[in-house]
Amino acid sequence: MPYAKQGAFYEAIREYLTSLRPRDARTERGVVRKKTVYEYQGILYEAGQLLGLPDPRHVTLAQMKALESQISGGSERTFAKKLSVIRAFLRYSGNQDALKWRVARHPTPYRGGVFLSERQVAKLHQEAARLGPLAELVISLAVDNGLRCVDIHNLTMENALEFLDFGESEILGKGRDGGKMALQTFSKYTIGPLKRYLAEREKMFERNHAPPSEFLVWKETTYFRPARMRRSDKDDMRDIAIILSERMKLRFGMHDLRRTLGHRLHRRGWPIETIAKILRHEDCGQTFRAYIGVDSCEMRAALDSLTPEMSSQSETGA
Repeated sequence: MPYAKQGAFYEAIREYLTSLRPRDARTERGVVRKKTVYEYQGILYEAGQLLGLPDPRHVTLAQMKALESQISGGSERTFAKKLSVIRAFLRYSGNQDALKWRVARHPTPYRGGVFLSERQVAKLHQEAARLGPLAELVISLAVDNGLRCVDIHNLTMENALEFLDFGESEILGKGRDGGKMALQTFSKYTIGPLKRYLAEREKMFERNHAPPSEFLVWKETTYFRPARMRRSDKDDMRDIAIILSERMKLRFGMHDLRRTLGHRLHRRGWPIETIAKILRHEDCGQTFRAYIGVDSCEMRAALDSLTPEMSSQSETGA
C-alpha cells in the first residue's frame, strides 16, 4: 500500500475526529469527550486495516457488509457501536454507498449472557482468592453485589469505610456528566475480601512511598523497577475475569457476574423490584429482560411438571 494512500486514509480519520471535537475545545459541553475521540480513533484504525486503507469515498457496500463479520468485539452492543462509528465516518467522507448501509442496533436477539450456578460461584471465589486480594475483592463486588467495572473503579475509601460500618454507601456509577450517585447496599460476604484487600493496600502504599489516595482500588504495575502504583481500571478487571474464566474453563465476562447476581436473587424468590434496586436499575423491565435468566434445567423442569396432570387427564378421558 503506497504511503500516500495510507496517509490519505488516516488524514480523513483526523478530519472526522476533529469535526467531533475541535482542537481548540476547552470544555466537554457540546462536543464529544477526549476519551470518546480516542475510542473512535481505535475503531476507525481497526476498520482501515481490515479494508486495506483505501480511499474512504471508494469503499463499496460489499466491503462494508464484510466488516460485520470481520470486526472484533465481544457482544452485540460492541459490534453495533463499532459499525455505527465506521458508517458515520464513511458518510462524513462523502461515501454514497454508506447511505445504503443499514446497521442494526442489535444485530442478533439478546441471548441473556452467562449465568453461573451456585457451585460455579463458589469455585469462582476460590480461584479469585488464589489470584490475590485485589482479584478476590473485585469478583466479590461483581458477583455478590452487582457492581459494574466503572462502579468498582470509582469506589473511594469513604465508600469502603461506610460499607464496613453500615453495610451501604452512596457510590458513583455510570451516567452522563461523569456519572451519578446512587445508594448501594453491600453483601456481608464481601467484608472478608475487603478487609484483606485493605491490609494489602496499606502495605502497597508503604512499599511505594505513595501519598494517600481517596480512591479504593489500586494495583502495582510490572512495567517499572522498582514497582509503581496506578488506579486499577476496567481493563484490569476484565483481565481478571479472562484469567478466571480460563481456569474454570467457562467463558464469562465481568458483566456476566452482575447478571449472575440478578439470576441468583430471582431463584431465591426475591421480588423483581428489590433486585432492580440492588442493581440500581431505574426500570424493572430492564432487570427482567437481561438480568434474570432462565437456564435449560428450569425449562425442562417446567415442561416435566405438566406430565402427571396431562397423564391423569388422558386416563380420565379414556
